[in-house]
Amino acid sequence: MEAASAFVLPRDVVERRDANPFRFAGEVVIPSARSWPRYEEALERHPTTESCLTEDARGGGSLNLLAYDWMGIDGRYAHDVCLFRVWTALGSPDVIASWMSEFNFTVREGEYPPESAGVDRFGRIISGYWSWEETTARSSLGGRGIQRLLDNVFFEPTIVLTATFQPGGGLDYAAVSYIRE
Repeated sequence: MEAASAFVLPRDVVERRDANPFRFAGEVVIPSARSWPRYEEALERHPTTESCLTEDARGGGSLNLLAYDWMGIDGRYAHDVCLFRVWTALGSPDVIASWMSEFNFTVREGEYPPESAGVDRFGRIISGYWSWEETTARSSLGGRGIQRLLDNVFFEPTIVLTATFQPGGGLDYAAVSYIRE
């Protein structure tokens, strides 16, 4: 996979964006947050964007954010943290959608919730879908990498990556989920 310049960022840009605190479901995840217990270990293991990249991608003056460590990131909550870090570093919903496409996710975008719902917490939503058939047929991650992502799933799911944005544009939520087929 050849890295496009949109995915290779100067280290200082990534480090500045790492200052954005991890958010989940509308709240900054700190020890007093209701989601702290599930994310505490993942936040300790992945304090920076660089910690979410493969060993050979770490160091140097720039970071290739396509070098996401699918094999080394362990568990759903760690992926939530790392996706948030990488996507915050990418900075743009359009670049995040392109990042998902680089890994063969089928990308869908929209506004959430619809204006008729009267809720203003979210703005844009981007989801990447990857079915089990696609995973085994054209995996850019390799069987072992995807198995790490599916370590606690006992069926053949569709993997869903979701990024939601605040109405002002900042990333609010990054998550991995599964749909049973």
